[in-house]
Amino acid sequence: GLGLVGLAMEICRTYSLDLWESALEPFTRLCIEAEGPDAQRVAALVDAARGPPQAHMFVHTDGCDPMGSGGSVQVGLWQTLQEVLSTVCGSRPRAGALTADGSRLFSLVLNEILASGKRKAPQFLAEALLEGPSWVCLLRLYMKHDRLEDAVDLLGEQLRRCSLPRLGVSSQRSF
Repeated sequence: GLGLVGLAMEICRTYSLDLWESALEPFTRLCIEAEGPDAQRVAALVDAARGPPQAHMFVHTDGCDPMGSGGSVQVGLWQTLQEVLSTVCGSRPRAGALTADGSRLFSLVLNEILASGKRKAPQFLAEALLEGPSWVCLLRLYMKHDRLEDAVDLLGEQLRRCSLPRLGVSSQRSF
């Protein structure tokens, strides 16, 4: 992927293409590659996109570098992925359950990252899938990729969420 996710999203909308296959999967792979042995190649790609094209690569840029990322290309790419997913899915973590399409996109991104085995998944992905019925998809992904500790932690969190209202304990109590 060239990293021009903003442009790819517009093309997908215009021609009714699948967002995952045509835009998000290549961009997710680029995010993963940016942290591995291909980091130099990704840095060269970002350098080649200096100027107006960089507006399609990062959410916040001055045309030279990603903004709000401490100058890190990797952080800028992950921030862009988070923003794109949140915008497309119409959800932000803790704002409520994802739609079925949103759950699909978040879970496909998370699956791609876990399948690479190169890094721990960004927290925003798990947070978005925690709400509503999407947590079951998150559990399945953890089990599929042998992330047993994460699966157990997720089940513990879900049990706590279920037991608090039954016991008459307010989840908003102050300490």
